[in-house]
Amino acid sequence: MKTFLCLCLACLLSVFAAHAESNRFIGGNIHIATGYQLNTPELYNYSNSQTTSNSNINGIPLVIGLGYSLSLNPSTVIGLAYEKNLVDTYTTSLSTGSSTTESLGYTNQQRYSLTGGYLLSSFSMVYGKVGYASLTTTKAVNNFDLNGYVLGAGYKLFLNNSQYVFAEYNHTRMPNTKVTVGTYSFDARSVGHELLFGLGLQF
Repeated sequence: MKTFLCLCLACLLSVFAAHAESNRFIGGNIHIATGYQLNTPELYNYSNSQTTSNSNINGIPLVIGLGYSLSLNPSTVIGLAYEKNLVDTYTTSLSTGSSTTESLGYTNQQRYSLTGGYLLSSFSMVYGKVGYASLTTTKAVNNFDLNGYVLGAGYKLFLNNSQYVFAEYNHTRMPNTKVTVGTYSFDARSVGHELLFGLGLQF
């Protein structure tokens, strides 16, 4: 009986090892990407009756990411990922009710995501992500933090056993946040869109 169990365990381990070897999407990965980013911030409900006309914040991001994936079955993988945009984005046309023009930018843009992918072949996969996103404003008179969520979808293609390219769209939403500065307060929120093209290394 012990011999039979040992043989069964050895067979299971060999099958798992063969599957892990054939599934290039399992394990750790690191990637870098760029593309286009568009954010729409809103500042409103000022307690001192100040009004604000907001402009879009857009730019070319430079995103680095780390992740790790596990196999659920031969065609499905799940994983965790961390990403950060190394480039700050700005607008210089944030005009207030006093007819002054201020700058507003986003810095420290990062996100933590749960990912899920479906293998189209041993070299290609479509995937989705959902997670937590955060950023800090910069260049404003009084800066503040925004937190929200990210939803994304993409396509990944291996060029060989370890290197891959990918294309990805991310939608980021920062719900309403009450910001208090001294004796007055206002509400802030933001919606973002991001299209990325990148390359990565699986290990």
